[in-house]
Amino acid sequence: MLVGLTSQFSALLSWSPTWPFLSLGIWSCFVLKAGSWERLGRHQRRNVLLGVLACLLFACFLRMDPSFRGWGDVYYFCGTGSIRYCTCGYKWNMLGWLKG
Repeated sequence: MLVGLTSQFSALLSWSPTWPFLSLGIWSCFVLKAGSWERLGRHQRRNVLLGVLACLLFACFLRMDPSFRGWGDVYYFCGTGSIRYCTCGYKWNMLGWLKG
């Protein structure tokens, strides 16, 4: 039974749409551990806000590009038959840099 749960949990974590929500949960735990938002320092608040913004932007990106399957897609999407994110010389274009 434990092996089945472990494999299901592993499959859930490898499914990229869960990553932004998992990250939001981790940022929430960071704030809860501090006790309250007011107890965080200025730099910690800024980091939390930037982390939450990054999570939301990543979730929006996943809606725009559902072909994203993992972090390997970030580095190896040039030269695989689709040049949507690449220049003719197989370098990242502006969309490629945003995806990366």
